[in-house]
Amino acid sequence: MRRRMLLVVLTSYATALAQGNGSWSKVEVFGGYAANKFFYTDSGESPAVANAASLFDFGWDRHHGMETSIGRNFTRYLGVKGEFSLFSSEASGVTNQGFAVRIPQRAAYFMVGPEIKFRNRSRWTPVVYALAGGAHSWANLIVDLPNDPVTKLTQSHGRTGFSTAFGGGMDFRMNHRISLRWTADYSATILGNPDPEETGRQNNARTSMGLLFHLW
Repeated sequence: MRRRMLLVVLTSYATALAQGNGSWSKVEVFGGYAANKFFYTDSGESPAVANAASLFDFGWDRHHGMETSIGRNFTRYLGVKGEFSLFSSEASGVTNQGFAVRIPQRAAYFMVGPEIKFRNRSRWTPVVYALAGGAHSWANLIVDLPNDPVTKLTQSHGRTGFSTAFGGGMDFRMNHRISLRWTADYSATILGNPDPEETGRQNNARTSMGLLFHLW
C-alpha cells in the first residue's frame, strides 16, 4: 500500500514537472503584416528626383509589407530571435516641365537579437527585444515623357547598411499552439548619404501584427 501511494506521488510530481516545463515553447515562428514609417533624417538635403536615394528618404508616407521571424527560447523568459521584414511603396508626382514621375521603392531588414518574455498566469505575455543587423533599400526612378508614351527614362539606386530595432509588444495566447502578436519599435538605419558631411542615419517607426506559432 505504501509503495503504491509512493508511486502515485512520484508520478504526480513528474507530471507536474512535465507540465511546468511544457508551459512555454522552445521554438516559435511569427508571420504577419508590417508597416514602416520614416519620420526623421539628419540630412538637410531634400531628396531630388534625379537622386532617388532609397525608401527611407521619401518623407512621411507609410510603407506596407510583411514580417516573419523565428525564435528560440532558452528559458521561460529569455530567448533569441531572427527577423526578416520587407516593405514597399510608390511615390509619384509631376515635374515643373510636365513630366510624370513614379518612384517604386523597396526595403528589407534582416536582424537578430535577444527577446525577453514576461510570462504569467494569464493569456497575455508582454515582450521586449533589441535587434541588430542589416537593411537594404532600393528605388527606381521612372519618368514618362509627355510626347512619347512608349519611351520611359529610368534610373535605379540601392543602398545597404546597418540597422537596429528596439521595442516590444504583446502576445495573446489563443490556444496552446497559436498566439496573436502585436509589436512596435524604433528602428535606426545607416544607409549613407550623398552629402559627405552627413552621417546618413534614418529613423523609423515600425509596427507589425500577425500569428505566433508555438512549434514545440
